[in-house]
Amino acid sequence: SVELEVVKKEQRLQKNRQAAKECRRKKKEFIASLEERIRELERINEQLTGDLKRANHKIKLLQEGAHGGSGGSGGGGGSTPVSGPTPIAAAASTTPTSAAPAAVASASTAAVAVATPSSASKAKRASITSPSQATAAAAAAPAATETAA
Repeated sequence: SVELEVVKKEQRLQKNRQAAKECRRKKKEFIASLEERIRELERINEQLTGDLKRANHKIKLLQEGAHGGSGGSGGGGGSTPVSGPTPIAAAASTTPTSAAPAAVASASTAAVAVATPSSASKAKRASITSPSQATAAAAAAPAATETAA
């Protein structure tokens, strides 16, 4: 009976060692998948940040053009400076660089909202639900704005 208890204890310890080994393996796999997801989200964030900067630049150019521009009249005319940050720049400055996709997507949606103010684009903005859709919409927005101008 003492030998039986020793055997059962040894079996239980062996089973526990095996379970612990499996748990450590699964934890390593999980951490590796999280690290891969971080790299993917950082890449998407960089892409969206670039899209946002391009959209802000386009807005600045459009605003300067709407305020008179340099139209060739010579002399002191020039463009009227835009005061304060654009709504997109304000949204971007409050979004940390390691932001969650939802925060980045909302900033990209804002870029589409300001860059394409037509009623058709409002319906388009309402349908954007993911960062990749926001990126595609932001990429399409400059082309739509150029054809309208």
